Amino acid sequence: MAVTAKIKGVYATYIEYIQGLIDRLGGRVTAQDLVKDGRRQGSPLHDYFEWDDAAAGAAFRVEQAKYLLRHLEIGMKINDRTVLMRAFHSVVLAQEERQVYVTLERVLAETDLRDQVLKEAVREIRAWQAKYGHLADCAGIVKPAALRKLEAALTNGRS
Repeated sequence: MAVTAKIKGVYATYIEYIQGLIDRLGGRVTAQDLVKDGRRQGSPLHDYFEWDDAAAGAAFRVEQAKYLLRHLEIGMKINDRTVLMRAFHSVVLAQEERQVYVTLERVLAETDLRDQVLKEAVREIRAWQAKYGHLADCAGIVKPAALRKLEAALTNGRS
């Protein structure tokens, strides 16, 4: 099957190179395979990676912290049953001008934050549809009319 990359430039080079690596490795590749290959100075992947261990370690710890914030859940009572929800959400506060994390309680209490989270949810649903919509079993899982209604409400400042 031929794969047409929408991405141009160096990322298209990465796609082609990784496809070749997959062919050389028996039809599959792991993240560790990419790092191992990328260690070679002549590898097209070499410059993609951070090889300064101190800088890479600091960046990795920031990613670990983000992962932790994205995956912690709290139980919230809704209609006599407890539902697990994300404890923290990434938003942009008016005074900050950068992504920060706030509690679920704050998101629920402040309309602008709730709207940001809902708009992100719509983006994620659209991305999911683009990624999996071609699969017959997934067709119709997310109702387009309901999604359009939510988008319209968020655009008009109502949620």
